[in-house]
Amino acid sequence: MREEYRGEKGTTTTGFDLGRVMWVRKEPSHDGLIVPKAEYEQEREEYKGWIAKEIELRGVPGQLHFKFVRDTMRMNTDGVLMVVDSSDYAMIGDASAILAETIASFGNIPMEVIANKQDRNDAASPQEVASWLGVESATGTCAKDHESAKNALIRLLKKLE
Repeated sequence: MREEYRGEKGTTTTGFDLGRVMWVRKEPSHDGLIVPKAEYEQEREEYKGWIAKEIELRGVPGQLHFKFVRDTMRMNTDGVLMVVDSSDYAMIGDASAILAETIASFGNIPMEVIANKQDRNDAASPQEVASWLGVESATGTCAKDHESAKNALIRLLKKLE
């Protein structure tokens, strides 16, 4: 008899225009909003006079054996959000290898290191994650807190200006 899955549940979403968002701001100094492109197109009048920049977000697998996918996705990349599972101490070696691969491929590309899963009791702090990887800083996020993810993306976008 088959047992019901008892682990964490997740979804994968695919579709046309997936990952296409707009970064809209009233003024350059404002953080602004991240809005799905389709929604922006429907409500364009609401953003009249705002600064709007189209962004394409691409998810790339982080496991070492997916290097060929990362190599393929590097074309037309202007910035990198590197997400690190801050509750999985065993993966720091892999994260360091992928960071080295990214730096070797891109050089001095704007990057934001994300210390994810900050809601877990066993999570390392963003400062610890930054120290392990030898980077200046890491941003703490949690999938349950969408604002933290948006803030990390906005920090990267500001580095691209």
